Amino acid sequence: MGFDFGAARRPPRGVSPAGFAAFLGISFDGRLAKIIDVRKSSRAKRQPQPVKKPKNLFWIGSALKDFSEFPAAIRPQVGFNLRFAQNGESGEDVKTLQGFGSAHVKEIVSNTQGDTFRTVYTIEFEHAVYVLHCFQKKSHQGTKTDKADLDLVRNRLKAAEAAYKKQFP
Repeated sequence: MGFDFGAARRPPRGVSPAGFAAFLGISFDGRLAKIIDVRKSSRAKRQPQPVKKPKNLFWIGSALKDFSEFPAAIRPQVGFNLRFAQNGESGEDVKTLQGFGSAHVKEIVSNTQGDTFRTVYTIEFEHAVYVLHCFQKKSHQGTKTDKADLDLVRNRLKAAEAAYKKQFP
């Protein structure tokens, strides 16, 4: 004796075929005695949303080399947040770096085993995201970023502007 597949499609005793079909979330057409999937028959066809091309990602100065020296546990988290930036979104570890006006300079803050690692990038440009600086925070003054790191970010932001004008005239 095998399993009766036909029985699995029959409604339980006392339940009409239409009621059983409604319970399953499908429509029952009694005239044709067949089940029609409501999702296919009655919903309007959805137009596919255009896929937005992600922005290009560029590394300025020694940012890529510095990033490669981050702990292995941090790199995927930073990469995930950079991918969000390329798609015009903001990850949960991202905050705006103060003191850069309207340059849209963002900072990814990553913590592991008591160490803090920062990745600074800009989303100012229409076709590109530039990673400006990657470093381990060594300041013991709370959350404040060292002046030398901020100066380096400013210089690399100018270099990113020049590179963008050259690459995307």
